[in-house]
Amino acid sequence: MSSNVNQVQSEPSLQNPKDGYSKIQSNLNTTVPSALVSNEGSSVTQNMSDVNASSANSATAVVAAAAAAAVASELTTDEDSIRNQKLVEEFQYLLEKSQSLFSGLRDLPPTGSHRQWRPYFEKTFEVYTKLWKFQQTHRSVLENKNNYGLKRWEVGEIASKIGQLYYHYYLRTSETNYLHEAYVFYEAIHERQYFKDILEVRNAALMVKKMRYYARFVIVCLLLNRDDNVRQLISELEGLIEEYTKSFKPPDAKEWQRVLEEISNFSEAEKKLIPINLDRTPDKVMHRLPSNIPERSIESNLPKLKLQEAILVGNYQKQIKFSELTLDMYRMLQSLEREPFIAHPSATSNISKLNNTNDNTNTNTDIKEDQQLQQPQQQQQQQQQQQQQQQQQQPQQPQQATSTNIAKAMNMSTNANPSPEKTIKRMNPHKYLLYRPSLSQLLVYISTAFKDTTENSALLLYFSADGCAYADQINSGYGGGVLTNPKGKQTISTERTIAASIHGTAGILGGNTGGTIAGNIASSVPSNPVPTTATATNSTTSANSSSTSNNNNSASLTITSNTTVPNAGTGNTQSAEPSVPPPSTHCLHPADLIPFSRKPLFLIIDSEHSTQFKNMPNIFNQPLMCLMSPVEYPSSVQDKTEIGSLFTLFLHTPLLGFCSISDIGNLDQQKWDECIKKIAIMEKTIGDLLIKDPNVNLSVKGFMSDDFLYYFIVRFVLCGIFLRYHSSFKDEKV
Repeated sequence: MSSNVNQVQSEPSLQNPKDGYSKIQSNLNTTVPSALVSNEGSSVTQNMSDVNASSANSATAVVAAAAAAAVASELTTDEDSIRNQKLVEEFQYLLEKSQSLFSGLRDLPPTGSHRQWRPYFEKTFEVYTKLWKFQQTHRSVLENKNNYGLKRWEVGEIASKIGQLYYHYYLRTSETNYLHEAYVFYEAIHERQYFKDILEVRNAALMVKKMRYYARFVIVCLLLNRDDNVRQLISELEGLIEEYTKSFKPPDAKEWQRVLEEISNFSEAEKKLIPINLDRTPDKVMHRLPSNIPERSIESNLPKLKLQEAILVGNYQKQIKFSELTLDMYRMLQSLEREPFIAHPSATSNISKLNNTNDNTNTNTDIKEDQQLQQPQQQQQQQQQQQQQQQQQQPQQPQQATSTNIAKAMNMSTNANPSPEKTIKRMNPHKYLLYRPSLSQLLVYISTAFKDTTENSALLLYFSADGCAYADQINSGYGGGVLTNPKGKQTISTERTIAASIHGTAGILGGNTGGTIAGNIASSVPSNPVPTTATATNSTTSANSSSTSNNNNSASLTITSNTTVPNAGTGNTQSAEPSVPPPSTHCLHPADLIPFSRKPLFLIIDSEHSTQFKNMPNIFNQPLMCLMSPVEYPSSVQDKTEIGSLFTLFLHTPLLGFCSISDIGNLDQQKWDECIKKIAIMEKTIGDLLIKDPNVNLSVKGFMSDDFLYYFIVRFVLCGIFLRYHSSFKDEKV
């Protein structure tokens, strides 16, 4: 019963829903306060409201977070864009500034003290160093098309400009280390193929840039005697010129074909004289003086001269040339330089390391080029050790610059020598290389070099030019000479002039109209008596034994010979009619050089009228020597327009001259090396005899204290010996 009652009370709605509801409502009204009822309803509503609010807040937070993230992303993007834009602007500023400074190099005077041009070079190198490092650091930003869109050929152009800077600095200083640095940058451009995509752009101006780069690279390789590189570059340049001509049909196509012909002919002419190995490769020839030269025991009381300035003039109209550099000038240029300190294999090893890197990785792409602006510390230490050894053996040589960049290197040189113009003792003499200058231009350069020649230093003038002579000699010293360019065209520019620092002097070698070849190194006394301690010297060559005998009281060394050149006449050269008499106003006469004999002067005359200079008076009692070339050669000797002058070849590399007149085209490398040793022994013997002979004038020994002049004098004597006793130069009638 109780169970039934409990069931009814617990489930009222189920028995009688209406009655149950009324009963429950009545009980609530009587037992529960109204405030409690109100609070409970409100609590339920509040709880529901809290749930809804919480959901709303969560959604709002998500939306706000997303919005904040979007805003932050936009801000970050804007900041990156601003930062990238600033980087692009800075790059453009450095690029424009570098281009402006580089263009300004053309306006620098080709002559004058280094104080005029060195600060400008330092500033230019500083800007290019910043530009190179900047593009390397921010390459990814600059390559982005939305920012700048830097292309590989633009990076190659910057590297090419740096290579040109090194080359121009070599022209100004004659330090072959800088020539090697130019080669390193040009080689890096070639190995990395920075200009490869230019063909796809189909832009004529860019093609010209690429071909000019190849032409510059060829010149550097020629000067460094890298024959393999030259052959490869000529082949590639030929393909570029052909593609350029077919694609664009440009008006300058013939000019580029002429450039290609000049390069090919020049390379073939130089290679023609070098004997071939058994494996059909050319023998290895040393064209420059070695860094280490044995010391000579010259008396301490003798006047020691250093070759400081040199002017090399090429004015043969028909001689093979390239880029206004004739074969004779090319050989004499290298004869006035020493081998660079920096070894070439180091650059090759750097390139091999570079090739192992990923070509698509920009960072690796620039490792090698940056290493050229900043050489590794270990390499610097090795070079400094080499330099210290060189300085111990040759105290007159300067410390070679090997700092992080060329600007710092120049500053180091300046700091080490507060007055560089007076105290820097350069490894090589400073030289100007002039191709077919006018007489006025030539005199300007001679005057400048004369002004820059300091005390106990000498000036070298080398002429490889067509001669001039007149039938009736009216005034002494004006009977003939060497021709200059009558048109007066300006052929000397920053890119065409080879200016280098040199120290040395020269002597005279000559031949006569009678066709006999004899040489003497003699001392001529000026009209007024000269004390026995005087250094006035004039070296000449004579045609026969009677003319080589001493006609004065000064000491002399005479080399005589009775050999004659086949079919040679016995007339006087000064009375011989030239085929085309040149105007006297365009001829450099011996008398024109008398004002410059106030300082030690060394002349080398390579011309068919070289003997016009043999009686040049020594008025100012200063050391004066002249090496004169033979005026005639046998028919068996090759034309100088094809292989260059035989006389200059002997002064450059005597063994090549001997092989040329003996028609030796095949010689094993081992035999070649043995011949080189024999020539070296002969040179040393001749030098010792000249130095120890008490009859040789003191001024000759003073000239021989300089390394470059020493070898010119010794090789001049060696040339006379070879030509006198060679069967090709014997008189056919004897």
